[in-house]
Amino acid sequence: MKRTLALILSLVMCLGLLAGCGDKKTDDGQTDGKTLVVGTQNFDGKFSPFFYTNDYENQVMGMVFDALLLVDREGSVVLKGIEGDVRPYNGTDYTYKGIADCDIVENSDGTVDYNITLKEGVKFSYSVRSCIASQKQMLIQRVKAIVEFGGGTVGERSNYPGWQYDRNSALRKEVEEVYRDLTGRDGKIEATHGGLECGLFIEKIPGLDALSMGPELHDVHSVNERLNVASTERVYKLVCEVLRRSK
Repeated sequence: MKRTLALILSLVMCLGLLAGCGDKKTDDGQTDGKTLVVGTQNFDGKFSPFFYTNDYENQVMGMVFDALLLVDREGSVVLKGIEGDVRPYNGTDYTYKGIADCDIVENSDGTVDYNITLKEGVKFSYSVRSCIASQKQMLIQRVKAIVEFGGGTVGERSNYPGWQYDRNSALRKEVEEVYRDLTGRDGKIEATHGGLECGLFIEKIPGLDALSMGPELHDVHSVNERLNVASTERVYKLVCEVLRRSK
């Protein structure tokens, strides 16, 4: 009975994998050929190589992200990924193929050079951010210089301006005062990374005094993104009082 049940479960899993590899049907019955369906468990919804919290998400990212260098089953770095590097493990040879080769050179002065060669046709993207426009442009030029020095090409798209902190902002001081009156405590001012509409408005209206604030958000840009409802009410009252005093 146990063997029969195990066989049935195995068939179901195989059918699920085959279904996941198929193309997604659109409303008109056509396939888009771009959908990867993965059957697994315990997703936390943080599909990022920097912020993932469990190995299930790491496995999915391995299907959609190309790491610069690979590691084998023993945790050693694969140095010849372009042509493929064959490594033995438990009596079986495994071939590891990646997007780059790494040549390690130990110099006489004790320093070590890591010379990385990318295979032809590799594409990657950056989101360049800075609150200072000149610093952002300098970083873009540095990225271009590095890529072009290695024989690559660079293109730009969907650019948005920076938003520099104004220590003399009258609007911010007014909001701080209203917050103190409503809550009985001082507000906390923070500078964070990201792109906001404030930078676009300030670019179009020189001298504009702008401020960004909002309710508490958690796990933003993930399937677990959620809003603190109580904080929404607090922000609403704050905005209303700021507008009332600004008449």
